[in-house]
Amino acid sequence: MPLDITKINGLSCFPNPAKNHITTISENDAVKNILVYDFIGNKIALLSSDKNHVTIDVTNFISGVYIAHVIVGSETNTIRFIVE
Repeated sequence: MPLDITKINGLSCFPNPAKNHITTISENDAVKNILVYDFIGNKIALLSSDKNHVTIDVTNFISGVYIAHVIVGSETNTIRFIVE
């Protein structure tokens, strides 16, 4: 099964769809924060980091579509991902 990667502005998010975890990697600056929302806008998680590589545990997430606002440097990137 191929690894599906979402890539935006030097930011990678994989696997997508996910079952256990989502990994976010920034090619540029460190990831400062990741805010995860369900598809209707409820905040599900907030993670703080100072690394280029962040793993989000999604084992307790309900199957569905999620939005992650990933703050890298002074930019915010939005990534959509699916939890199976």
